[in-house]
Amino acid sequence: MEISELVPHDPPMVLLDEVTEADDDGLSARLDIRQGLPFFTGEGIPTYVGIEYIAQAISAFNGYRAKQRGEDIRIGFLLGTRKLDFARSWFAEGERLDVRVVPVFDDEGMAVFDGSIAVGGEEIVTARVNVYQPDEPLQMIEEVKRDV
Repeated sequence: MEISELVPHDPPMVLLDEVTEADDDGLSARLDIRQGLPFFTGEGIPTYVGIEYIAQAISAFNGYRAKQRGEDIRIGFLLGTRKLDFARSWFAEGERLDVRVVPVFDDEGMAVFDGSIAVGGEEIVTARVNVYQPDEPLQMIEEVKRDV
């Protein structure tokens, strides 16, 4: 499944390569670490960027659910994370990342997801992520800008 059909992002910020599985229980996506990707350095990509991969998988999950209901795909906001753990510091060039997100709680736009990133079956990053998807995100952004 094309990730760009599910997330409200434009290149180069479409960070995941493809969705490999999606249903009501969660979403799995894949990314191959290679030169030319955003955040790539000579050593690869720092594992802390994994929170963005997890957040984009959550966005794709919400896009998948919106498409299932015949709704427009909306932007959402990463509020924060708890229990963020890294098994190492870098994703190396040539590694394939398997990203998985599973909803834990969802109530009127506020949601919590468990996310993980595995390489070769070994979990490298795990996190519990809090997100918010308002009904009118652009209106909310304009209101915040006026208040700042």
